Amino acid sequence: MKRIAVAAVALVALLGGTGGADAIDHGNLDENRPVRIEDAYAIAHGEIAIEAGAGFTLQRRGANRGIFPVELLYGAFPNLQVGVGTSLSTDPHEIDDRPKSGDVRLGVLYNFNQETLTLPALP
Repeated sequence: MKRIAVAAVALVALLGGTGGADAIDHGNLDENRPVRIEDAYAIAHGEIAIEAGAGFTLQRRGANRGIFPVELLYGAFPNLQVGVGTSLSTDPHEIDDRPKSGDVRLGVLYNFNQETLTLPALP
């Protein structure tokens, strides 16, 4: 009998403790992606790296499109990297929004401190 009472209390607590869930605002996302992850550490001093990726836009109306971002990174100083990049598209004439295919972007990443158990890395 005691097990049934404990199970009933646990079930009521579990069901009563759940509240309503709100949906995220899908119209308010970052530029062309819902999440962006950036590495907190710059590449090594004097190192050169090429980063490339691929993405696809599946249109409800119109042709589907492939997007291919490419970025060249250089470790200019310790804890400092500079980069130049662009995104290429399979149909660049049909892009209405910014950035357009072939636009060049410049970036700099500086690591202010090394990560410890009490302090995260701050890029």
